[in-house]
This record gives sequence, C-alpha cells and structure tokens, in this order.
Amino acid sequence: MRIAHSGWLWIAAWCLFGCASAVSGSTGSSTGPSASSSGSTAASGSSGTTAGASSGSSGASGGYVCTEAGLQGNCGEGCHCCDNQCLCDIGAPCPSAASGSGSGSTGGASSGSSGSSGSALPPPIGSAAAPAGYALAWSDEFNAASLDPANWNAKDDSNYGTGNHEDECYFAANVTESGGALHLTAKAQTVTCGGTNPDTGNPTYYYTSGFITTKGGAAAGDKYSFQYGYAEASIRMPKGNPYWGAFWLVGASSAPAWPTYGEFDVTELVGGYPDLTYGTFHYPCAGHTNCQTTPHIYNLASGSAYGGSSNNGTQLTPANFDTYSGATSSRFVRYGFLWEPGRITWYVDGRPVRSFDGAELVRYASDADGNITTSTVEKTVGTDLSASSTPFATVFSYFHTIDLNLSFGGAFPQGNGYTGGEVDGGYDVGNMAADLPGQMDVDFVRVYQD
Repeated sequence: MRIAHSGWLWIAAWCLFGCASAVSGSTGSSTGPSASSSGSTAASGSSGTTAGASSGSSGASGGYVCTEAGLQGNCGEGCHCCDNQCLCDIGAPCPSAASGSGSGSTGGASSGSSGSSGSALPPPIGSAAAPAGYALAWSDEFNAASLDPANWNAKDDSNYGTGNHEDECYFAANVTESGGALHLTAKAQTVTCGGTNPDTGNPTYYYTSGFITTKGGAAAGDKYSFQYGYAEASIRMPKGNPYWGAFWLVGASSAPAWPTYGEFDVTELVGGYPDLTYGTFHYPCAGHTNCQTTPHIYNLASGSAYGGSSNNGTQLTPANFDTYSGATSSRFVRYGFLWEPGRITWYVDGRPVRSFDGAELVRYASDADGNITTSTVEKTVGTDLSASSTPFATVFSYFHTIDLNLSFGGAFPQGNGYTGGEVDGGYDVGNMAADLPGQMDVDFVRVYQD
C-alpha cells in the first residue's frame, strides 16, 4: 500500500540531531556549527573542488534544514536556526562567516596527504571486498530461513529510541530472512508497547518495526564485538519520508556508557532525502551531552560529500512520490567504515568519503575505483570542532557491537520535512508519503581485520 498525505503539522520541541540516545542541547562544536565551514564565505579559506558539489554555498552542513521561523525542520527547544542549520549551544550567537573555518584543499592525491597530521590517505576499496591486507573476520550473509540467534538479538516489545521521539515499537516478529537478505519491516499496527511513549504519556504506539544487535548485555555476553577493522553492510531502504534506517557501532558490554565509548554511525538513512547517507561520530565533550562530527552527508546522486544544503538533493514529498526514487531506496548500497587506532573513515560503494583522526575532519572526492582525487579539511578540533573530554585515542579503542534498525518517524525524519506524529488519541499522518509496509533489506554485514 502506498500512502501519500498532506495534512496538519505537529512537531514537538526537541533536539533534531540524529542521535541514537537521548540528546539534550548537543552539537558538533562548542563554538557552534560552522555553516560556513564547507564551501561558504569563510574568510580563512575556500573549499576544494569536489565532483558534483556546489562550492560557495552557505547552506547547512548536513540535512538538518531549518528556517528562521522554524517552519521546516524545527530546531527544537533551546536551539535556534543559523543560516539554515540548527544550533543547540543555548545562548550562543550564530557564527559569522568570518569566524568559520575555510576548508581549504589539502592538495588531494597530488600531495599524497589528507591534511590530517601528515597521515597517508585512506586506502581505496572500489569493487574489492575490503582494503588490501584485510581478511574476513565475521559475517552474516542472511541466507537462512530466520535470524541466526548465534549472531544477533532482536529487540522485542521495546520502545528503544525514546530520546529521538521515534514513533515505533520494536518487535522480533518484524525481523525476517528470505531470499538471501534480512528484512526489517515497519508497518501500521496499534500496539501496547513495553514502555511509555514520551509523546503521549502512555504505552500506545501506532507503528511497529525491527531492530537487531550483536550486543547481549553484561550477564548474557555479547554475540559479537570487535576492535578495529573494516565493517560493511549492503542495504536497500524502503521508500518513504517517515523512514530512518541505520547501521551503527555501539560500545560493547565491557565499554563505558554512551557517549564515552564513542558511537560510530556508519550510515543513517532518512527517507525524506533518499539520495543522502549520514556518517557521524558521537563522542564525549565538556558542556554537552555529546558532540558529533559534522558535516556528515554524502549524496549518492551527485557523488559528493560537500556538506552544504545545496547538496541535499531531491526531497521526497507526496507531490513527487510516484515519479521520484532516490538511490538509497532503489538499489543496494555498500556502506563501509574503516576503524583504525588513529583514524576512522566512512566509505560508500568502496569510495572513501570522509575521515576523522582526532584532529581534522576531512572530506574526499574519488574516482570509480576509490582512488582519492581531492581531499578537503572541513573542520579542525579546537577551532570549529569540540575537543573530546576523553582522549580520542581512548575513545577509538573501546570494543564495539553492531546495530541495524529501521525506525519510523521521530526527530530525524521530522527535521527533514516529515510532518507526521502522535497526537492525543491517535496519529496524524501529516505529509506522509510512503510504501507501507516498508522494508529495509540487508544483503550482508561483514567485518574484516588485518
């Protein structure tokens, strides 16, 4: 069933950054997000050339589009809109263009350096399974008739995600395998969930979905955890603006609490902008619940990691639902994450798109084989990106487990144009445009280590 509605707007006030746990007033920078840091009018530099990107645009460094009136992508309580980006440092002024960090090109492949403390460029992968020298350490190809309990736990009767005000309750019945793929299915289903809905104050939810994890808890033990390596999943999203899928790495049972362990979001996929993937690192920092690396988008249609709003691509709406399908929902896409002791790098279809080494956030352009052609320093710790309250080398060192989930509604979709949500006594579908049920398909999850 395809649903497309245009209706009444109902958005609660909350922080709209795509955090996996409750986030209160968090931001990627204690000096404020630099809407001018990527190809803007920053006085200290200009952005490097990136294929398909629009340089000189002052838009948001990500998909959290807002307006000064808060009519699109309401920034939430305690936050305000600065040049189309939500700023959640309470009381902080909007950063001026002159105070932004001009990104500047690091010389790309011609210099042989990413600009990150002189370290070598991330390796290409292209059509290969993993970086050269890495061997398969763990995988699930999802070729069985049901979820392998040796590898995964499925959340059941769980409203995990209340910090994001998600609109679903997770059930194990929404997790299936067939045809060589995992299926996480979201559907309209009124249930009494095993937890209170923060938007209504009661346990009623109007949608259900699926969530699996290799984490098992201190008593049961984790199904699988690892330290360092290359992790990759092949994912196809359902089509629809309420959907929010994710492949992410969270601290193992032996690790400290969030965000001290460092959350690695390999990809977050929001259906309202179906050409975008968001790759983010959440970490502990002084004065905030957590900080995060931004810009964090990559547009599969443009082939660019440029972080301005001009690179958000086409927004999915009821008006274009029948005529437009973005890359993330029309095919399987490989989302990869190379985790090294001194650097983390995000990959899409074998191409390195962005890295962070604890000092600099760098974006890349590359050829079809993943060979980097241009590298651009987007932000620098201590200038326009907050320092970690725990040394980055320590944060990078904790063992992590693997999560896959498909959420429905909540902060991130609403921050990207979806207007549906719970109201007293029911659910207002707002401008919902979606295939229902909706199925996030996962072809495989693999971990390689050297």
